[in-house]
Amino acid sequence: MRVTSGTAVTLAASLMVLSGCSTAGEDAPSVPASTSTVLATQESADPDAGASGERTPAGPAASSDGGVDEIRDGEWQIGDAGTVEFTYADGRLSLGAITGADGWQHRVGDEQDDELTVHFANGAARWKFEVELDSEGMEISKEFTLTDADAGIFEVGDAGEVSFSGAADAVTMGEVTPREGWTVTSRDESSSSVEIEFRDDSGGKAEFEVESDHGALEVEISQKRRGGTPA
Repeated sequence: MRVTSGTAVTLAASLMVLSGCSTAGEDAPSVPASTSTVLATQESADPDAGASGERTPAGPAASSDGGVDEIRDGEWQIGDAGTVEFTYADGRLSLGAITGADGWQHRVGDEQDDELTVHFANGAARWKFEVELDSEGMEISKEFTLTDADAGIFEVGDAGEVSFSGAADAVTMGEVTPREGWTVTSRDESSSSVEIEFRDDSGGKAEFEVESDHGALEVEISQKRRGGTPA
């Protein structure tokens, strides 16, 4: 997921260790701002900026980190937070290895035959990865939350890109650009919040939401896909 903000969002230098989280030691880790989740806007003097001074966002492709482009088991990249591995066999889910990237804590929320949930946290940034089974098949979802966010440009998984401006008491939506195969199916705006929904024709759904929360902006981005179970 790529984020370009007018002011770099600095992740907290320490993180309260969650119950069940993996830790590298007794002390809370130093948490640098993540270059693949939060990026400062490039100044016009930046050599990578265009001739007009327009800022050019940078970061990994959406489908490589924040997207859910297929129904499968195996290893999944969860943004810049780490990886989760799971298998599906005989109608049941099994959780495999979980690897957290530097500065990220992780914990298992659910580990059942029909539901797996893994949480990652790094200061103001959080990821949740979830797999569920029901009578219709499998659903896989990723959800990213950023508290105390700045206005900027955000990738919404594989579905598209959105931008907004303003501060916690007044949010103004900018451009909403769906990617090929995706359609904006709803758009709900007020002075303090914006919600955008994208869908494709193969079981994919993605949502972007920004809202004022106690004087700060909170951004939530999710993508899920439903389909049959892996072969």
